[in-house]
Amino acid sequence: MKRLHLDASVIGRLDAAEHAFFGGIARATNQMAGSDVCSVLESCGFRTFFAPTVSDPLFNRMIISTECDVAEVGAILDGQFGDGQRHIEISPGALNEELSSVLSARGYAQTQFLPVLVNYADNVSEEEPKLAVKLLGEEDELSTFKKVLVAGWTIPPAELPETLAASVEEWMKLPGFSLLLALQGDEAVSCGILHCFDGIGFLAVSATPPQCRGRGGQSAIDRARVNAAKRANVELIFSRTYFASVSQRNKEKLGLNVAYMRAEWTKLSGIPRPRL
Repeated sequence: MKRLHLDASVIGRLDAAEHAFFGGIARATNQMAGSDVCSVLESCGFRTFFAPTVSDPLFNRMIISTECDVAEVGAILDGQFGDGQRHIEISPGALNEELSSVLSARGYAQTQFLPVLVNYADNVSEEEPKLAVKLLGEEDELSTFKKVLVAGWTIPPAELPETLAASVEEWMKLPGFSLLLALQGDEAVSCGILHCFDGIGFLAVSATPPQCRGRGGQSAIDRARVNAAKRANVELIFSRTYFASVSQRNKEKLGLNVAYMRAEWTKLSGIPRPRL
């Protein structure tokens, strides 16, 4: 079994793969809207994804991977993220006294650590999921996927831009995107996305409607995504979650291990945490 040697270059690749996923969503949404409903930015050491009408921080995040221009970070927080951005994730080696001062001065504080789970694809076994899982490719299936995703996210309809929900139909066309739907009999109970980028399989967003939880749908989606990633011949498979959560336990059962923690800095205003 290969052992993962974690360094700044590996962390940078994982962060870049996650950013590429959200960048794809932003481009699809903006193309459908005909305007910049979402914005993405990649600068030296950090990346942002911003959808200003949605309060859920999953859609309003900054990921800081390495030491960066803290003045630029401050300017962004004072500008387009001043009213809506409440979630900053900082990878190991990126946090220093200057950055801490910039964030603290704007009302941010470290609130928790977020596990990043990683393993070489060759170290992860391929097993059949316990529920049927479909890799989507039909228009009617995409409609079902969208309904399950929106219900599982539980974002208030008034906050979810119509173009963001409608753009789900375009996600399947994006490079590296695979959309999956878990079925219990004829009922769709969970959905999820695998994004393959630069040799990395990212177990990206997934969702299970509240009334469908506890029925094995999420575990089936996770297992199917791992299997699809291995068949795509990626080098690494990774995901991110909350510490000691059910999601973390599920990912560890797949064979992923906590490789490091991101420090979460949150603007202390009671904004809910993002969906994972």
